[in-house]
Amino acid sequence: MQNERFLLRVAQSVAREYVSRLDADRVGEAVLRMALSDWEGVAAAYPECIDELDRLERYTRDLLDDPQVLQRIVSAA
Repeated sequence: MQNERFLLRVAQSVAREYVSRLDADRVGEAVLRMALSDWEGVAAAYPECIDELDRLERYTRDLLDDPQVLQRIVSAA
């Protein structure tokens, strides 16, 4: 449960910065579901923003591949 809360905080932070036109909490929850491999749940719960979520997921994976960026995200959370 602690890891899920951490992932949700990171996801909400990324969402607020990069997807400001969407409700950051909904996007954050969706990214958390992605991190937990719940793609069917994401598609069912957030059909109106699936393109933005795909873009955010790709961006987040790119960030997590960079150790320096990952350290900054962890430090900020």
